[in-house]
Amino acid sequence: MTAREDILKNIAAHTQGVPTENHMANQAAHITPAHVQLTAPELQALFIRKAEAVGATLSVTDDAVKSVQTYLQTITGDIRVAPGLQDYAWENLPVQFGTASETDTVGITLAHYGVAETGTLVCLANSQTPTLLNFLPPISIIIVAADKLYATYEEAWQQLRAAQEILPRNINFITGPSRTGDIEQQLLLGIHGPKQLHIILLTGAQA
Repeated sequence: MTAREDILKNIAAHTQGVPTENHMANQAAHITPAHVQLTAPELQALFIRKAEAVGATLSVTDDAVKSVQTYLQTITGDIRVAPGLQDYAWENLPVQFGTASETDTVGITLAHYGVAETGTLVCLANSQTPTLLNFLPPISIIIVAADKLYATYEEAWQQLRAAQEILPRNINFITGPSRTGDIEQQLLLGIHGPKQLHIILLTGAQA
């Protein structure tokens, strides 16, 4: 028996009886660590603290557009907004809708979930929230509903599996602005993506 045949035989032996359909939706929940077994206000406070620790800025509001206007007071340039946010009252801002282009200064999009233990945003790639908005503009503003914060990555994945009949081809977990220490071991922001990340934690009916 060749080495290739031996490998294939071992794979076949270990996959007997493994379900081939919908097995991701039936994964058992992992144990939630004690330090993130928190109330909703405590989870929100933890999310804010962890996001700020990795260089993001945040605002907690029930009016996303007003918060964007405040944040962009001293910033000029093209503003690109995700199609999924067209129902918001953008009349007083010169925004365009769609996926990001190289000339855009600001990209505004929506995260489906937040992970409190790391201050992470979970963004799904689809026609309503194009992936380029997360990475191409140098300034990224991401809106996440306060009631969509979960303690751990495992909980966020469970919500995704429950809510999505078919998972999107691209799911981005974003923790702080883009950074790298590869160049002479110096921490640099904005090398592989946005230099600024502003998170709008949306409360109330608009969320």
